[in-house]
Amino acid sequence: MAQLPNLDNAPINLSLLREKAQEDLIDILDTLRGRKVLYLDPKLSGPLALIAQTSLLKEHGVENLFHLSAEPVQSECENVLYLVRPRISLMKGIAEQIKHDKELRVQKSYFIYFMPRCTRVCQKVLEDEQVLDDVTTGEFPLHFIPFDEDVLSLELDTAYKDYRVDGDSSGLWYVARAITNLQLSFGIIPNVKAKGKAASQVSDMLKHMRQEYPGTTYGTGISEIDTVVLIDRHVDMVTPMCSQLTYEGLLDEFLHINNGAAEVDSSIVLGSAQATKKPQSDKKIKVPLNSSDKLYRELRDLNFGVVGQVLQRKTTTMKNDYAEVTTMNQSVSELKDFVKKLNILPEMTRHVSLAQHLSATYTNKQSFLDQLHIEQTLVEGVNYDVTSAHVQTMIYKQDPLISVLRLLIMLSLTSGGLKQKDFDNFRRELLHSYGFEYLILLSNLEKAGLLKKQEGRNNVWPHLIKALKLVVEDVDDANPNDIAYVFSGYAPLSVRIVEIALKRGWRSIEAALKLLPGPHLEWSQTNESVVEPPQETSGLERQENGGVGDGRRLLVLVMFIGGVTFAEISALRFLSAQVPTCPSRPCRMIVINFNIVDLGVGDEWQAKVWGLKWGSDSYATLEKLNLVAIHDAPILTRIMWSSLLESSKATKTIVVVPCGDHLFQMISKRRMMLKIKARRSLIECEMILAYTLRDALRIYVVLLDLNRKVKGHDVLHMDASTFQVLSSWHVCEDPEGPGDWDAAWEKLKEKRGKLEGVSGLELTKIEQPAPESVRKDSNSGDVRDAGPRLTKWGGSVRGGRYRLGEGADRILEFWGNGDVALTAALVVIVLIFVLFQFTPPSASL
Repeated sequence: MAQLPNLDNAPINLSLLREKAQEDLIDILDTLRGRKVLYLDPKLSGPLALIAQTSLLKEHGVENLFHLSAEPVQSECENVLYLVRPRISLMKGIAEQIKHDKELRVQKSYFIYFMPRCTRVCQKVLEDEQVLDDVTTGEFPLHFIPFDEDVLSLELDTAYKDYRVDGDSSGLWYVARAITNLQLSFGIIPNVKAKGKAASQVSDMLKHMRQEYPGTTYGTGISEIDTVVLIDRHVDMVTPMCSQLTYEGLLDEFLHINNGAAEVDSSIVLGSAQATKKPQSDKKIKVPLNSSDKLYRELRDLNFGVVGQVLQRKTTTMKNDYAEVTTMNQSVSELKDFVKKLNILPEMTRHVSLAQHLSATYTNKQSFLDQLHIEQTLVEGVNYDVTSAHVQTMIYKQDPLISVLRLLIMLSLTSGGLKQKDFDNFRRELLHSYGFEYLILLSNLEKAGLLKKQEGRNNVWPHLIKALKLVVEDVDDANPNDIAYVFSGYAPLSVRIVEIALKRGWRSIEAALKLLPGPHLEWSQTNESVVEPPQETSGLERQENGGVGDGRRLLVLVMFIGGVTFAEISALRFLSAQVPTCPSRPCRMIVINFNIVDLGVGDEWQAKVWGLKWGSDSYATLEKLNLVAIHDAPILTRIMWSSLLESSKATKTIVVVPCGDHLFQMISKRRMMLKIKARRSLIECEMILAYTLRDALRIYVVLLDLNRKVKGHDVLHMDASTFQVLSSWHVCEDPEGPGDWDAAWEKLKEKRGKLEGVSGLELTKIEQPAPESVRKDSNSGDVRDAGPRLTKWGGSVRGGRYRLGEGADRILEFWGNGDVALTAALVVIVLIFVLFQFTPPSASL
């Protein structure tokens, strides 16, 4: 496990939180007598390493430690402990393991501890799986995890997506509960400020929690924290999309900092000499990146353009010191001081290597510089058309999807939305270039308000730039005097409103705050649990007047509900050092958040934040779009028709689409003709069944192109008066191979009655499969060669027998009989060409 961060210099005793978490964990382990095996939710492994090391677990009887997975792991320990988040998918996995042990007649005791609390839904899943009586459940109430001396995190990596996209506000309750627990340890927080819908909801929960327990004693009676500022991430989604330009921010952008460490290739940090050894060059090394590294603490908040200069000065100083030691007689004390300076040499070597790697691999590349230029253009609120064209070029070049989406989201947020034409074009081109499996991602981004269409001329971004001074000219990165240095000219909006709240209060920018999404509010409280009206003075003014602890330093908690970037943390550290307070009592800040937002070059953030990866939730989303897909499997062998038909409630037209690559090629090539022939060729249906999710989404996008008038995602519910109505049809691939035709046919006939009951489908067996030579031609662009390969079973539709294996023209009858016109046009072109070639030359005079 990772090294525990040093909390000695924390503004409050954060070690108390870690010690309390360790005590709770030890109590859980000691409750289980005898040998025990610990199964960890994989997402808890990193955060737990910041609380307790492996040696502590072994001291209290943990013999084996595994990540919870679908495959059961054999262990001889009689006690099995699961430490997990309250997620339904994890409950089903645990239930499968318990059932597996029962089948083997293995006698064990099972314990499930939920972090931070057990939910009724999880208990219901265990009850439905018939294992609830076999387990003992409990809670591990770990809320805030100290990541550094001034950073706390709840590590709720999907909570923002759950709230913004799925409407699940349970993450907000965790925030309120965690802040309440913090007040139990460090006293009532007198002043509360909130901006945004989620922040105001957390504010209300804090009030309710105090009213529920009116006699509770908070801390020692003396408040150690003056103010908590709650910021809904949705208030400022422009800042997370910008490329971070601090040293720590760039390390996170490209190397990804997780739980206070980054995994890098050994060749980067060990130097070229050791990198030549092949066993070392392929190895990953975990590099700790927190305040325990004194040099990193000095470098992390600097603009990256200054880091090289600082490292060079330190290297020169060390060389000079070494020269003095070797050329002059030094005293013992002087030699001792020099040896102490040498202790920083490993850190110096490591950070020089990391900085060189960032420069050579990323920041000196023209693509990165172009990205920065476009981002600067966007935050300045100018050149919509130039940025739109640049994003279009990135899509055509198939640049990393994350880079494209970040610019596209910035364009949408800083322009009041995308123009209607651009919105449709970008969505279509993204799906065509990167794959139709990203449809759900785009849908979630739209639902979260990150990608939207323009509505009139209601663009508030230019007003915010002026009112909040978000764009700062001539920023001195080496000696900054404004938080804008972290983005080389752009002041992060989220930190700017925190700065104004602390310096002069939000009432001075009332008009600008109203332009941002969600309400804003301020209130104060006392130990007597009395909620008072908001104060006119800022926290700093109260401190100067002796109202906060009689001259004690001002401590502010800044809570980002939805995650925070490292660049914003750097800006807050800079702000805490720059805010004018009492001369002898500086302002200190602690950043608390859902999780550290990682929008690096990988696509992990899409899975975490916006639900990119396929799973049970993806099927539910497809069902909302009136799409049902059969994932990567032959129909007859992997799908239970009974449950499928039951879910359709026998009221929807079911269309099974044999949509392989060739059929999609045919549809793509004939899209223009499909548009022309749409009135008489498009199928009306409410559900599509396809072999894979990708195939279903391909058909969905094609239909979306054909019918622009349909609103939202319910595009498959067509107007019966406009489009041809087809009752039902079914085609499927050979499920088990050429030798299993009869068995497959019998399986299909077993379900015949239910199928006919839904849509009057009449099944017909095709005796002669297509020739094997034709079926194997998988790379042909001719749809007539692709048809026999795609299917060998056919169904009857309104008395007409359609067999795709006998000619792709039958498919074209469904999608638009445009091949006749195409063939005629080609014949005319060929005739013109031939006539031109054989026209005799005119006689020369």
